[in-house]
Amino acid sequence: MAHSVRNAVWGVGLGSVGVGGAALTAMTHPALESYAGLLGDIGLVLAGAGSFLILAGLLWMLVDLVSPLRHEIEDQLQVSRLENRSLRTSELSKIVKMGRGFISDAHPSDDVLRARMRRNPEIARVVTDRSGKTESFRGYTIIYPLTAEGVEQIENGTLRTVKNLRAMQIARTIQEAEGLYVSMVCGLGRLARATALAVLRAQIRAALDQNPRIQAVYARPATKEGLRLMRKFGFAPLAGDDSIWAVRGAALDAHRLESRGADRLVVAV
Repeated sequence: MAHSVRNAVWGVGLGSVGVGGAALTAMTHPALESYAGLLGDIGLVLAGAGSFLILAGLLWMLVDLVSPLRHEIEDQLQVSRLENRSLRTSELSKIVKMGRGFISDAHPSDDVLRARMRRNPEIARVVTDRSGKTESFRGYTIIYPLTAEGVEQIENGTLRTVKNLRAMQIARTIQEAEGLYVSMVCGLGRLARATALAVLRAQIRAALDQNPRIQAVYARPATKEGLRLMRKFGFAPLAGDDSIWAVRGAALDAHRLESRGADRLVVAV
């Protein structure tokens, strides 16, 4: 659409210059001598307007050429500032505040997450920006490695939401897990969201590499964007769209969790 408008601007500009030039030429014709002043004024106005439109079109084209490069440079600069690390229990309030900004009280409380982190301190990772004087949180992921009991209760429908997940159903290590539950992945801004999704992808890939007994990854979509991406990644509902979803078997390929193009919040609880 933008290219069509720009081409139309060029077309009108060239046409105006052409008509203006014709008017200026016509004013010198003996038969039109009495209209010479009027033709001269029209020619000058049209030629000037046409030249302006042509210049505007050229500037528009220049902006189109430079803009992607500018955004790419900005993206690379911001990417170089973003890091990820394990969340500390003293920082729980920060991610709870961020998460509740997206999904309100559906987000686990500080106390719930603290109890779960006592069981496994590695369930949460944060995306941070250290470019300023202080470190700022830009996003995070929460993934629970599940015990055999946790997997069984999800599969038989007893456990229909992670809010009812008991700390004892969280495996202490990836090596002890029988499944994974993606509870949260989000970010503030496009690059933070993409980084958080890349962190999630790396976590799942590492877990599958370390523990071949993990046969399924579970999640429950809480946004339309999350639902769209879960379908894209091969998840399917266990008992309906509002239930927990799972990806398993041949579809369980962590390399499909691409971070590129993750322009919207991805969240599953």
